[in-house]
Amino acid sequence: EDPGSARFAGIVDAKTDRKTRTLILRRLRLSCRGSVSPAKGSQGDVGPVEPEDLATAVAAEIARFAVFQGTERVELERLETDAPRLKTVFRKELKHAVRRG
Repeated sequence: EDPGSARFAGIVDAKTDRKTRTLILRRLRLSCRGSVSPAKGSQGDVGPVEPEDLATAVAAEIARFAVFQGTERVELERLETDAPRLKTVFRKELKHAVRRG
């Protein structure tokens, strides 16, 4: 599934360091409780949030935002989540997404 085809909510406190061309995620809060709903105009059912799917979707959006900000790196300082597995999966997905970005 295309990461852009789902809507999700989270909290992010981000800062761009222009000197080092780094997007700094000071705090990122993601939750696997609830569900992810299809984006407006897309096909699909509302379903439970799987940590892997959430990690892939959020990492892809952060990578796009980093490109938009003109940064080359993304630094994650603090990740808060209700799913321990999400922490490991998200860090890995973020590295991959930024490289592809």
